[in-house]
Amino acid sequence: MLLLLWGIASLLSMLVVHQRWVLKRREEKMPEATKWEDLSARVAILKAEHDDLTPKVERAHKLAEKADQAEAEIKIREQRIQELEGRKAELEPLEERLARLEEQLAAKAEDLFDLETKITDKKKEVESCSGKLNGLERELRHKQEELEKAENNVSKLTQIESEITSSISNKQEHLAELKREIEENSANLRYLKQKFSIQKSKFDEIEKKRNDARNQYYELSGKSKALEKEIDHYNRLLKSLKADYATASGDQKDDESLADLWDPFFQRPWTIGGNNDEESRLSELSKTLQNQGLIFPDRVVHAFHTSLKIADISPLVVLAGISGTGKSLLPRVYAETMGIHFLGLAVQPRWDSPQDMFGFYNYMERKYKATELSRAMVQFDVHPKTGWERKEQHNLSDKMLLVLLDEMNLARVEYYFSEFLSKLEVRRDINHQDSDKRRKVEISLDVGHGKEIRLYPGSNIVFAGTMNEDESTQSLSDKVLDRSCVLRFGKPNKVRTKKPETKAGTNADPLALPMTVWEKWCVKEASTNSPLVIQTINRADPVTAYFSTLIDKSVKS
Repeated sequence: MLLLLWGIASLLSMLVVHQRWVLKRREEKMPEATKWEDLSARVAILKAEHDDLTPKVERAHKLAEKADQAEAEIKIREQRIQELEGRKAELEPLEERLARLEEQLAAKAEDLFDLETKITDKKKEVESCSGKLNGLERELRHKQEELEKAENNVSKLTQIESEITSSISNKQEHLAELKREIEENSANLRYLKQKFSIQKSKFDEIEKKRNDARNQYYELSGKSKALEKEIDHYNRLLKSLKADYATASGDQKDDESLADLWDPFFQRPWTIGGNNDEESRLSELSKTLQNQGLIFPDRVVHAFHTSLKIADISPLVVLAGISGTGKSLLPRVYAETMGIHFLGLAVQPRWDSPQDMFGFYNYMERKYKATELSRAMVQFDVHPKTGWERKEQHNLSDKMLLVLLDEMNLARVEYYFSEFLSKLEVRRDINHQDSDKRRKVEISLDVGHGKEIRLYPGSNIVFAGTMNEDESTQSLSDKVLDRSCVLRFGKPNKVRTKKPETKAGTNADPLALPMTVWEKWCVKEASTNSPLVIQTINRADPVTAYFSTLIDKSVKS
């Protein structure tokens, strides 16, 4: 029994010594870092194996203790054998027990063999892992180099961050100043953007006109020679006609050639009367519009009324917008309700001279072909000339006339109305009682025989015009816009089908508004230094107000 226990202990000690020798050899072949990692792995493996062997060693110790006890018992029994050789039967259990211990020792030997097999497998695994550890070691060195570079970059970024932080503090102070300036100039910027969009649209329009004009120039240049030949032909024909007319003109009287001009346009004049209070008339106008199912905001109606009152400054009121918004109907109902005579002229696309508005002398018929406008202006002329065949019942010089140029931009306004518009603008700066100065405003009509009729458009005649903004119309030039008040009619938000309670126009003649009352409604004098005027101008033009403030600050400083 003792020999068996001694053999087990010797085998375990040899196994430990062999394991240490293997580890020592492996450590000698490995580098320091690898040794450390390998040792750590091996320690972990040995610790696991130690944990597995610990209970076995404890059992071996217990067996050794039992073996010692058995040896002591054997000595005692040897002594007793000498004394009790006859008691062999009592040794049989001990022999059986020894047999069992031998069986257990054989089982332990088998376990030891299995353990050696496992150790061999672990060695193979360690050898396969050594290659992987070498690759990981190289990767670790590469990562360390990258880490060093990253640390250098972090130091540089830290320095840059400090510089940026100091710069941001300075920029924040500057940004606060800029925000204050932006807040001060926000209103000016919005105005400038609106003005820029308007100017850009004008520029695009001018560019389009320029291209159209270039194309027309190329087309007309090819026709110029043919037209020159036709002009020469017609000049010769005109000379012959003038000669024929000079021969036959002695038998015709002036009253016959001007009969068309003296024919009054308004045959039945209105009677002056009614309430002459301005607000009452405007209130009556609003009721009339509502009764006829016409929806116009009071702001639009008052703007149209005010624009007509400043005819001395802006002689033309332009109602612009899309078709079907009541641009032509508003002036007609306005004139009828306010007691103002109304004359509507439908502008034609072929109009290209003032003769289309006032008429011309027909040399073939030897008569002046007057238009509705020239006939009406004869009736409303406040300074009639001697020899005029204007009957007293057709004299309307003490009443008001509203002339509407319907769809005025079907033709070029500059061709037929620009000259007349310039004269209307001049009338506010002349003495109306001075006949010589009055000639600057008067319209000259060529009535043949080298004679002329001059018509004076007084302040009792006001002009308005409508224009549709589509591809079939012409745009207004800056000259016309500068002398006009433009009211834009937008698209209606709702389509209303309300039927009018009363029809536009009645059989009874309306009561006429006197010219003197209209002139009282028009406030022609105002102090330009008035605080209200200055405040209104600054509110209408924020850019001017901004620069005025800068100038005041610079003067004070």
